[in-house]
Amino acid sequence: MILPELPEEEELDLFQEAGLYPRPEPEHSPWTPEDQKPKKRRWGRIVGTVAGIATVVALIVGTSVFFAGGETGPYVRNDDRSFDDRQWEIYDDYSDYEANTITGKNSIDRAPTDETVQLALSSAEELEPLGLSDLYDHCLPSVVAVKGFTGKYSYSWGSGIVMTGDGYILTNTHMLDGVKSVEVILHDGSTYDAKLVGNDPVSDVAVLKIKADGLTPAQFGDSDALSVGDRVVAIGNPLSEVFTGTMTEGIVSGKERSVNYGGRTMTLLQTTAAINEGNSGGPLFNQYGQVVGITNMKMMMTRSAMVEGIGFAIPSTTVRDMANILLRDGTVAGRPALGVYVLEVEDDGTHPAGLMVSEAVQGSDAAQKGLRENDILTEIDGTPITDFSVVSDYLADKKVGDSVNLTIWREGKSVVKTIKLIDQNQF
Repeated sequence: MILPELPEEEELDLFQEAGLYPRPEPEHSPWTPEDQKPKKRRWGRIVGTVAGIATVVALIVGTSVFFAGGETGPYVRNDDRSFDDRQWEIYDDYSDYEANTITGKNSIDRAPTDETVQLALSSAEELEPLGLSDLYDHCLPSVVAVKGFTGKYSYSWGSGIVMTGDGYILTNTHMLDGVKSVEVILHDGSTYDAKLVGNDPVSDVAVLKIKADGLTPAQFGDSDALSVGDRVVAIGNPLSEVFTGTMTEGIVSGKERSVNYGGRTMTLLQTTAAINEGNSGGPLFNQYGQVVGITNMKMMMTRSAMVEGIGFAIPSTTVRDMANILLRDGTVAGRPALGVYVLEVEDDGTHPAGLMVSEAVQGSDAAQKGLRENDILTEIDGTPITDFSVVSDYLADKKVGDSVNLTIWREGKSVVKTIKLIDQNQF
């Protein structure tokens, strides 16, 4: 997405009168003067290699600065560079792991936790499939828009799901990075200030709370019961307020896809349902009208071509587990990590296959033990490392503070280093 250049301060009134500013500054937000230059957003990250092809995954958050879509209007920059030049610049932008990591950092007012509130999954065994029109009418009241204000004249735009009738809302953590205050807009257009119960940068699940009653909560189904080929639909708010309540149809294309973003690996559903910037945090429904995932990212491009029809959603089983911890504790802790940012690499004749270190996390045991850029992790406790999932599956049975032996290929030689695991929240 190309962000428009901001007009000068004295032009603001003229632009608002012309209808080019999405909406007036909210009266409830005590904004203070600040730099008005557009903030660089984290649009994606190099995932690694798929059959030898480097790919980029994009978080599907939309950023609006004067224009809700960002791709139309008189302030869009002309760009006469070649396709290859633009592609390589995008790849260069994604080489900074720190800038392309979901941080979970924001200054949103907090809501109290409540462990009595829990998200449960329902069976679809006795339900009948719905036609697309009926599915839309049934599910739309549970879909909301989420507007996270990042500055005086800018905001993140995305989607969310009504979890309870009294105002608990689910969305993505990456939608809230750097956000100062949040509004939730219901399907009928009514708007509420929201507070943050908790968010988790590892799973990308966040819980908001608004003061409301009588909402229509979504029913959540079991993502483990899905099969490849099952019909699904995404309902959300792509690009801007103009396209709120957009539904797209597709199928489940894959399950348990290991996708790496900012050094962390997520296990996601893959779908052909079209999802775009602004769909972040929105629901993926099965054919029975049950939420089976929260859409959060898409595969965007390879080094040579754009990619279509490869979207991802956080499985409802993960959403349930993370949401219930957030409702109880406000944060999720205790998940072990190696403490390095890595990329998948294949054996190309000059180095072995494994995970290539791009950066060791400052203060981690991995950094203290000397792991550095271009090291390739080939084994963990003797188990060959072929991709991200090998490490994430292995660490699932470990605890923070446990030690593992990493076999590291460096400049033609292999060495073994014993590394203490850190909490993933330290990234």
